[in-house]
Formats: sequence, C-alpha cells, structure tokens
Amino acid sequence: MFCKVNLISRLKKIIFSILILTISYWIQSVLRFQLIKPNLPTNTYELRSVLNSSSTIRPDGQQPCKVLKKTFDDGQSLKFCEDIFDWRSKGLIILSCDSNRHQWNTVMGPLKDSKPRGSLYVYDYKNSFLPSNHSDTNNDDDQILIYPLILKGFPTQRDFHPLGIEIAEKANDDHEDSKSLTRMFVINHRGDRSVIEVFDLSLVNSLEGSGKYDDECDWVRTISDDLIKTPNSIVSLQRNSVLISNDHYFNRRSNPFLHILETWFALPITNVIQVEFKDQDTRPLDRGIEPPSLDELERLGVTASKVINRLSFPNGISLSPNSRTLVISSSMTQTLRFYNLKNRLGSERTTENDLWLRNFEYLGSLKLNFTPDNLVFSSDRQLIVAGHPHGLSLVRYVKDHARRPLPGSWVSIVTRTDLNDETPTTLKVQDVFRDNGSFFGTSSTALIINGSSLVHQQLQKDEKSQKAHGSHQKLVVSGLYQVGLLECELY
Repeated sequence: MFCKVNLISRLKKIIFSILILTISYWIQSVLRFQLIKPNLPTNTYELRSVLNSSSTIRPDGQQPCKVLKKTFDDGQSLKFCEDIFDWRSKGLIILSCDSNRHQWNTVMGPLKDSKPRGSLYVYDYKNSFLPSNHSDTNNDDDQILIYPLILKGFPTQRDFHPLGIEIAEKANDDHEDSKSLTRMFVINHRGDRSVIEVFDLSLVNSLEGSGKYDDECDWVRTISDDLIKTPNSIVSLQRNSVLISNDHYFNRRSNPFLHILETWFALPITNVIQVEFKDQDTRPLDRGIEPPSLDELERLGVTASKVINRLSFPNGISLSPNSRTLVISSSMTQTLRFYNLKNRLGSERTTENDLWLRNFEYLGSLKLNFTPDNLVFSSDRQLIVAGHPHGLSLVRYVKDHARRPLPGSWVSIVTRTDLNDETPTTLKVQDVFRDNGSFFGTSSTALIINGSSLVHQQLQKDEKSQKAHGSHQKLVVSGLYQVGLLECELY
C-alpha cells in the first residue's frame, strides 16, 4: 500500500514538472513576444533605405510616403485590404479588400454579419513611375488609377469575403485559351464555410482617354473540401493546383473557444494542404436529370491532401520564383519556417487519391521581432514580410475599434546572403518601414515594385528622365484595418 501511494506521489510530481516546463516554454517563446510592446516611432513613421539600412529616408521638404485613398462610384472606399498581388508583367496590383471586416472576421472575430460583401480592386501603377507623376503630395482621387474588378458570373446571392489571393501567370499548354487567360485564386470566407473561388482574368488594352481598363474576370468555379478548414494564404503550383495554409485546426464558426485556445497557446496542430481540381461548368444543366446540389458542385473534381503538418498559426505562405523554397509565417511564435520543395515538377503521384503530391524538407526557422502576416518573394534571394508590431494591441483594437487607436505596422526584408545555402543561417533581416499606427496601421502585405522595365518605352526618348526615374523602386503596403494603400519611394 505504501509503495502504491509513493508511486502515485511520484507520478504527480512528474506531471506537475512537465506542466511547469510547458507553461515556462509557452511564456518564453510565445506569450512574452505578444505582451511586450516594442518601441516604435512616436511622431512619424520610420522608412529605411533598402541599400543602406543605417540611414533613414527623409528627403528635405518631401514626404517619401503617402496613403493612396480612393472613393468609388458606388460610394465604397478603398479600405481594409488584407492581401495584394503584384501582376508584374502587366504593371498592376490586385487588391483583396473587405470593408465589412469589423463585422465579419473568421480569424479574430467577430462573426456578426456576413452579408455585406468585400471587393477586389486593381491598381495600375505603371504611370506612377513616369516623371510627370512623381509628386509626393498628389493624392487626388482622379490621379490614382484604382478601380473595382468586376466578377462576371459570380452568383450575386453568395457571400464574398476575400482574404488571400494568387495569380498563376503560367497557363496550361493544353488549354485552348491559355495565351489570353490568366488564372486567379481567391480565398472566400463565406458565412457557412470557407472556400476557394477560381476566376480567369483577361486584360484588354485600356480604353483610350477614359482612364479605365476593359478587364474581364470570369468566375470559373468554387472549390470546397473537408481539408479546406481555415484557409488564409494561397500559392499556385499550376493552373489547377495550389497550396493553402490553414491558420487554425479549429474553425471559429463551430468551435470559438477551442479556436481561441489554439491561438493563444500556439498549439502546433494545423497544416498546409495541396489542392488539385478540374474546371467545371457550374451552371445548371437541363438534361432531364436532377442537377447536383451546391455542395456537390463545389466538391466535384477536387482532391486535397496534407503536405506539411504540426504547424502553429501558419498565416502567410510564399514560394520562391525558382520554386525551390517555401516559406511559412507562424504568427503566434513570430517565426518564419523554411522548406525545400521536392518533386516540384510533379514527378510522383500518390496512389490513394491520384494527386500530384509535393514533398517538403524542413530547413529551419528564423525569429522576428514582430508578428508576421503575409510574405512575398521579390526574387529568389529576397523575401518581403509585413506584420504587426504588437499582437495584443491588434486583438484589443478588433474587440473595441471605436475607442482604441489603430495598431502599428512593421515591414522587413529578409535577404539570403548565400544562394548556395538554402538554410536560414545565411539570412539577414532589415527593417524597412515601422509606424505606431498614426500614419499607417495594421500592415498585412508588402510589395516592392520596380518601374524600370514598365516605363522603358515611354522614357527611352528622354535619356535623362530614364536615368533619373526609370530604375527606382516603391514600397506598397496594405493594411488589415487601414483606409487606403501605403506607397513609399525607395532609393
């Protein structure tokens, strides 16, 4: 009897010790970074040179940064844009925005009203690099070429709350219209569940003198699967194949308490999935047979599989241009996780679900000083990371945005110093933009756009202008709860 009591006592001590160690690790690696507020510029933003991180860009008498604001014909304004995609070959940025985010946010809440719809917009930035448009103070609506992207064929009765977006510029050789159509993927957090919307984009020449473009965005289909639980970011592998990050295992709609618990304890229980699908005609067919249900249509021809497991709050994902490196941002742990992509040509097909499955080799992680959101590769050696300086401030703002100030912004560039070494040991982190929220807050995605190749033909007649204006870059940042779009001159 004494031995049994002694054994139970020892087991209790072991369990208690494990619990203490777990809590200590959680406080050290997760909670400490979310509770401690970093020092940020108080009076104005901080913008650093890309070439020289020690110098702050402050041209005499000029403001290098401005917030582009736009009000459209329907009364809507450009705001709350979570993701932006640089369509480099066209000189356009596609923006994923949801002005109803204060009422419907499946990641942070609340879940009050899913009916008011979000929108996609197009920013034509080509002309902004021309010498005649280099005014740092010009923020007139008429001078900013941003316009809504009309979603042709998308059912008007369905919810539309876009989050992550992606464009696959490489078309299939066997697609008869592949030369004219570009595929676009949009994560849509509907009221009932989260799905992927597929569109085909076709850019026609601008209507001369009208300031508008004849863009065609045709809805192809909706993708749904049990593994698409909480999609946040999306990467295209091919025209009909994507990678998707599930930021949580527990869905906030059905398990709000477990969703919050998973968030704050940074539980490594969710994943990145690969999804392949077939194009389907989603229009009802009158052939004398009962048409499939909406749920059946959305699942038709869809195959999904987990490719990376045991992740904690995987937010943004990005694939390098050479398709060798995949990076995942883990928001609660404030880390970037690096993977080497194997079988990138789809040389292996699984037998269980007939899916061209990719294999990933974990290379290591990189700790950041802020909560990373979305990631964008600007080249094989350069990654742009946008995020939130203080996670707790963002949570408080979401719960009481009417009385709390807008949280800050943080953008960094991660550069690989040795292209032959794919591990994170050769990475250098450089802060580019920081702000306490007074100028531009809640940064979620950042791009660096280069105008040299886009304006070469317009400027080739004026060599001086070409040398002065044709090679500089701009930083473009979207804000999760920010009105407008940030644009900064980089030299």
